Amino acid sequence: MKHTRTNRAGLLRTWAILMGLSLATMLAGRVNENLSLAPLWAMALLGVAGLKARLILGRFLGLRHASSDWNSAFTILLVILQVSLLAAFLALYLPVFHSPTP
Repeated sequence: MKHTRTNRAGLLRTWAILMGLSLATMLAGRVNENLSLAPLWAMALLGVAGLKARLILGRFLGLRHASSDWNSAFTILLVILQVSLLAAFLALYLPVFHSPTP
């Protein structure tokens, strides 16, 4: 019985953290408001999304009980995804990457 109660408390705590991170995502998602800070907001948005993904994978999908190889594999995949998304955003945002108009 204690195990179930502890498990429920842990899930509720994780859910509350995810809700807080969702609010942080909403704030960080305002990338276009101040264009000079857009890359920083994009990095913040990706960072918060990465934290949420790790919480969901670890707590709700049981990855924290899996072997370290699985944890490493999912962490590497998340980092590759986040770096790719940030690179795509910066390629579209930064004028250095844009070809000059004739």
